[in-house]
Amino acid sequence: MPAFEPDDLKTKPGFWRFTHNDIEFVARGDDSRYAALLDVASVLNDLDAQCLKLLRDFMKHAGTFELDSVEVPESPHDDGASVSLRYNFVADADAHEFGYTYFDVWLGRQSEPLPPFWPFKFVVGFH
Repeated sequence: MPAFEPDDLKTKPGFWRFTHNDIEFVARGDDSRYAALLDVASVLNDLDAQCLKLLRDFMKHAGTFELDSVEVPESPHDDGASVSLRYNFVADADAHEFGYTYFDVWLGRQSEPLPPFWPFKFVVGFH
């Protein structure tokens, strides 16, 4: 994978944060979690396309999903979810209709020869 170097990294023990193209990137935990965040950042365009396909397959409204943030939690969840991409949705019919709603797409880490991350579930939440 290509190396990704954040230019506005903020860190403290067990926490890393930076922004890139108006997207917030956050990792919690040990150094391996930060390394996973950099891995995700380096292939974000591909991951974004995969996540958008998953979301669009289920959304019945016309509109646009906007990537807001990427998070790597302290440890993978029991189901293998290890990275979350959070999206907001702007409906074509009414830009404010989903203003309180977010969509977290969860990705699991995979071994070669498979792609390193793969989206396998999403969660709809409310602000």
